[in-house]
Amino acid sequence: MDDDHRRTPWWATAMVGIAAAAVGFFVGMKASEQQTVVDPAAKGLHTRINPSTCKRATDGEPACAVCMDYRQDCVLGPCNHVVCQRCAVEVQQCPMCRVNIASRERLFIS
Repeated sequence: MDDDHRRTPWWATAMVGIAAAAVGFFVGMKASEQQTVVDPAAKGLHTRINPSTCKRATDGEPACAVCMDYRQDCVLGPCNHVVCQRCAVEVQQCPMCRVNIASRERLFIS
């Protein structure tokens, strides 16, 4: 089976190389160089983190990976892991990757 590499389409090999280059590029970026896409319709919305507004996760909704109780509704920066607001205000480091938290943004899921 030494001829297996000849059966791989040329474009598949090229796509693997492109994907590897893209991952290397984004992993090497500093948090300040990354862009955040903001929905223009969301401008002006009150995005303050307020644990009292947490809603319990129901079937089919992603639950917080820390408490497994409330909806994922807060994005931690710069790592972009998602937890509930209650857990977000309790920690100084991301519970998933242990990076120091620089920002907490409310997540609106429609």
